[in-house]
Amino acid sequence: MCGDDIRQFMVWEDARAVRLWHWGDIPVVVAVAAALGALSAVYTKALVGVFSMRRRWATSSTGFRGRFPRAARALEAALFAALCGLVFFVIAFAARCQKKEDWGILEGVEMLCSEGEFNPIATLLFKPPEDG
Repeated sequence: MCGDDIRQFMVWEDARAVRLWHWGDIPVVVAVAAALGALSAVYTKALVGVFSMRRRWATSSTGFRGRFPRAARALEAALFAALCGLVFFVIAFAARCQKKEDWGILEGVEMLCSEGEFNPIATLLFKPPEDG
């Protein structure tokens, strides 16, 4: 390591690089931020509603939850896991297949794709992180 140039250890930005945004993009970014802010309020309200419903359901002593509390918790966890898996599959299903050579990769998740193609979203969602 001794005697090496310091530039080998740092990321340097080329000042002559092409700018990826322009001042005309700012109103679009502001509008998207405002829309996402409004949607976050809706999400928070839905989250509080679901939490209140679960709390009422958890303290209920009637029905299946009252007679079999451990089984009800296990069932709730299993249903939540199934819902998460379904959402991941639907999101990956909506993505288009890409050719592997266009991306310069050797492996990728070929979910619902033909030979030599891969699904980039399924690769992000379903490929273990240790596979790189």
